[in-house]
Amino acid sequence: METKNTVNIILLILIFASFIFLGLPTYQKFRDSQMELSQKKQELKVKESYFEKLKQIAEELKNYQPEINKISSAVPESADTVNVIYFLLKTANADGLITTGFGLDKSIPLEKDSNIKKTAFKISFVGPYLSFKKFLFDIEKNARLINFQYIKFSKEAGADNFNFESNVIINSY
Repeated sequence: METKNTVNIILLILIFASFIFLGLPTYQKFRDSQMELSQKKQELKVKESYFEKLKQIAEELKNYQPEINKISSAVPESADTVNVIYFLLKTANADGLITTGFGLDKSIPLEKDSNIKKTAFKISFVGPYLSFKKFLFDIEKNARLINFQYIKFSKEAGADNFNFESNVIINSY
């Protein structure tokens, strides 16, 4: 009987040892996997929340499409100097000014490694002061980034109209 008890004790010790050496590491791997799964679920919830907020922002931005289009046209993607000159001439003529001349000055990058280019040109008009004031107001209302570097105006004796000369700078990327 004593050998039976000894065998039972040895078997019990072997079962306990096999549980410790085989079952416990598997259980620890299982717990680690569960923890990793819960972390991944949490990350997924955070990302879903982030993308939901992005969807809401995108929907909200659709309400501001005209303003976004104005911003996009403020700095055109190409140096559309011809289009800007045409716009300036058309606006000047619509406001009652007569264009007497224009000339392209230069086109240089705004900064050393920048994609934004600065294009300068000179343009001259003849007309009444109120027409030139309206022209400047119309240019200011426009969304394009057009800067007048300087404006010179003069009036000949006995003439009703002023001579306006300006250096214009546009930015493009």
